[in-house]
Amino acid sequence: MKKSERLLNLLILLKTQRGSVSKARIRAALPDYAPLGDTAFERMFDRDKDELRALGVPIATDHLDVWCDEVGYRVRPDEFALPAIALTTAEAVLLGLATKVWQHPGPAGEVHDAVRKLVAAGAAVSAPADDIPVPGLAAPDPAFAVLWRCVVDRAVVSFEHRTGGVSPTRRRVVEPWGMLSSAGVWYLVGRDHHLGAERVFRLSRIVGVPTRRGAGDAYDTPAGIDLRAVLHRLRPVDERRTDATVLVRRGAGPQLRRTAVCVDDDVVGPDRGSSWDRLHLRDVAAVDLGDDVAALGADAVVEGPAWLRESVVRRLVQWLAA
Repeated sequence: MKKSERLLNLLILLKTQRGSVSKARIRAALPDYAPLGDTAFERMFDRDKDELRALGVPIATDHLDVWCDEVGYRVRPDEFALPAIALTTAEAVLLGLATKVWQHPGPAGEVHDAVRKLVAAGAAVSAPADDIPVPGLAAPDPAFAVLWRCVVDRAVVSFEHRTGGVSPTRRRVVEPWGMLSSAGVWYLVGRDHHLGAERVFRLSRIVGVPTRRGAGDAYDTPAGIDLRAVLHRLRPVDERRTDATVLVRRGAGPQLRRTAVCVDDDVVGPDRGSSWDRLHLRDVAAVDLGDDVAALGADAVVEGPAWLRESVVRRLVQWLAA
């Protein structure tokens, strides 16, 4: 906090002066510099200058006399100011919707703060009418708040995670790249320190409260990372969702029929002595669908995908052996 206050005071001093400021004047004006010896002041001032420049502050240098013996410093307001913000109609509407989507106090607060700053800067943000339905995005998992803050700050986090069911927990140390929701379930995507590879963690399987480890900016998130693609590739098989086509004997499988998005009547089935229907299912939980199809026995057959068909066959073989 003391360092941050010193950097902010230095920035204010350099930005509010009409001309360049000498080192001696800077040293006398800022309380943290005044009691230092010459060498200590030079080192601290150089570090502070470099840090401000690394943050994007354009500190300019000028010569204060005709002999070029003394250097002065300043921050020109026209170089430091942000450009005017111009939003398209679509962007303004989307920002207005964003203020009503989040139902978690953390992201919701950040969104409202950001919109208030945009409005103060002159941006026209359109608030949605009260009669327009807006989807809500909730995050009920206790671990969400800590993980979300670590993602924003790029801070390493550790937590106890259970792979599934009643399996024992394992301590994970992760560089969190981002979080996303799929079918109402929240996942964390990041790099597992122990495995040295990208991994996906279901938030509802985190036991206890995650622990932040160290300061922010501890790592770089991979450029262009597609979190949804990583989730699709690494999500546990028991959580996989899929589209599927299933043949069901006429009169059987009422539960499957209710979830089908489309039904083809009177198709050719595995035996010609019965009438069959083809059910088209979209984005269903693979493990539940496999159980439902297997429970129908000879009254249902998976046409695709092939891996789901094989999964149902394995179930039937195991049940027959039992």
